[in-house]
Amino acid sequence: MTSAQVLEAQATYLSTSAHPAALTLIEGDDPRDLRAISLAYLTGSGQPRSYARAYYFAMLAEAAGDIAAPTLRAEIENRFSARGPEAAEMWVTTAAVVEAQALNDWVSSDLPAVYRQ
Repeated sequence: MTSAQVLEAQATYLSTSAHPAALTLIEGDDPRDLRAISLAYLTGSGQPRSYARAYYFAMLAEAAGDIAAPTLRAEIENRFSARGPEAAEMWVTTAAVVEAQALNDWVSSDLPAVYRQ
């Protein structure tokens, strides 16, 4: 499978299964929990593997102040940049959509109030 096909299959699974919406997985006020969710999606351990969801939660963890989240975010980005220009370009497009959703959810759910430093 190509990287684009993998991302499409992951998105299809999340949208057609009874998998909960991303925001419903957020509990508590510890940014490390967001990173743990990201890792679960990245590895497929405890959550279905989804690079887009892993990136989403890494973005939220970074915004919430988790000091390890930038490294995790970079790992996800590098996964695609190392697969050639076509995969890198496809990831830039995917990442832009995920970043916009993370920003929207961060603001609309008032997550800054939850993750005050």
